[in-house]
Amino acid sequence: MRLIKDAISVIFGLLGWIVFGILWWWAFSRTSFYRQEILNLAGIVLFSFIVLIVSLLWVRYNVWLYRRRRWTGSRQPESTGYDYSTDTQRLPVTADFEALAKARYIVIELDESGGLTKKVYRQGDSALSPEERAVCEI
Repeated sequence: MRLIKDAISVIFGLLGWIVFGILWWWAFSRTSFYRQEILNLAGIVLFSFIVLIVSLLWVRYNVWLYRRRRWTGSRQPESTGYDYSTDTQRLPVTADFEALAKARYIVIELDESGGLTKKVYRQGDSALSPEERAVCEI
């Protein structure tokens, strides 16, 4: 099926270029040819040919990239893994992430005991304490 689509695309492309050439020939055949007109026509044909070649090379390059990606198995980005031992402010984090994944409410507290500040994540209740409610209203 893909081969048929490719063949049809090539046929239509060639027909387009043939019509393009016929129209240019018709435009120049109605007048006498001058040297400059022939050079202009040759320049247009050369430029069109260069555009065609560059376009085909660009498509082939992209197909090559796609196939190389498929061969190497790099369809998905590399998994780098995440380090949750500290947050973005470099504060140590204490949490049971497996339990928190199932929790409906999560409370985040700053524990400043022992002169060291760390973040503590814990499961919360549906009934918030007055302190937790005050923090949420800020």
